[in-house]
Amino acid sequence: MPARHQPFHRSRRGFTLVELLVTITIVITLAALIIAFTKGAFQAADSARCLERLRQSGAIMVGAAASQNNRIRIFKGGAGSFDQRPYFILRDEMNLPDESYDAHFATLSTIMFCPAAPEPKTPHWNCYGLNFTNSKVAGATWSQERIRDEQGRSAQVSSLYMTSVQDPSRFVLIADSCRSDGQQIFRISGGDRIGLRHKMRANVFFLDGSARAIDASGLGRLGFTQAYDTSTNPPTSVTLPQTSS
Repeated sequence: MPARHQPFHRSRRGFTLVELLVTITIVITLAALIIAFTKGAFQAADSARCLERLRQSGAIMVGAAASQNNRIRIFKGGAGSFDQRPYFILRDEMNLPDESYDAHFATLSTIMFCPAAPEPKTPHWNCYGLNFTNSKVAGATWSQERIRDEQGRSAQVSSLYMTSVQDPSRFVLIADSCRSDGQQIFRISGGDRIGLRHKMRANVFFLDGSARAIDASGLGRLGFTQAYDTSTNPPTSVTLPQTSS
């Protein structure tokens, strides 16, 4: 007599609450990792683009100074309409029109502004900062000079002879800058400081043509005393460590 087969019943059940919670936790963890990785990739890309922009704008500034007897002459700031500022020097060196603001801003914004910085409120101010700080470690000293522009306007400017700098590889000419509100500013002097815009590092361009990211300790060794941490809102003032090089 043939054996009788008992029917097989597959057990059917849904996920338990514990299994659901574990699955949700895994999904959330993976999402957080992906977001962190993506954010890190964007930050790295911004830093790389920033360094390239610094090299371009720095090279133009040095080239302009070379045609002025190796002398960097910049209007340091304050009230007045004198156009001897880094932003306007780049505009003129690139032969961009000056009669219409929009005509040159789009071009300059691709080389004069850090891609990680906020949208500028006052474009000719909110750009990489030129370092007006005297440097003992590089042997660089700014002086004051009165000049006239083509319209006959007179203004007091800061002047630096490039050939007088003892160690160009240690003199920061242009760098990420910051005001207390987080915006970039065209000068690094007094309350307008280095901006730590890239994971607590600032991208800088040296007078010898090199550019790299430097952390707080490195900036302190170069003689800077204050910076702004732009990862907070508003930015946090940072006292840079002063150590011998």
